[in-house]
Amino acid sequence: MINRFSASARAAVSAAVEEAGRRGDPRVGTEHLLLGLLHDTDSPATRSIGIDLRSARQALDSMDNDALAAVGVDVDLNAAGDTTADARIPASRSYGRRPFTRGAGAALRRTLAQAQARNTSRLEPTHLLLALLDGGPRDPATELLGRLGVDAAAVRSRLSDAA
Repeated sequence: MINRFSASARAAVSAAVEEAGRRGDPRVGTEHLLLGLLHDTDSPATRSIGIDLRSARQALDSMDNDALAAVGVDVDLNAAGDTTADARIPASRSYGRRPFTRGAGAALRRTLAQAQARNTSRLEPTHLLLALLDGGPRDPATELLGRLGVDAAAVRSRLSDAA
């Protein structure tokens, strides 16, 4: 399937793998795919979301902290009071091969379905975003988009207007 991805879609998936590594996550999830999309600020998919990579990273860090607090783990603050992933997890130069979560694999399959529904064989970042928007209420990317105040219906409308 990866050979059907456009160069920009491949770059988004590669950036997702890097995001998982940057955060110290052992697997690539839908939240990483969303972050990967945000690396290309000129992409119609990124512009349609209306959020930037830094804000998304901060929101994901906040979600992580909330999840830890919910199970009684107190997140230590560094000297500057910063709890961002950049402060907690040292960046790694070697990301190695990271497997995809079941949800991320399903999102990639939905990406293919989105392209097929539009009668194209080339998978673009827009198809990936549409697939992520269909993740369901417990999907990490869906939760992240919700935390950021992204209206999925409005994004879908903007994407269909641009097509």
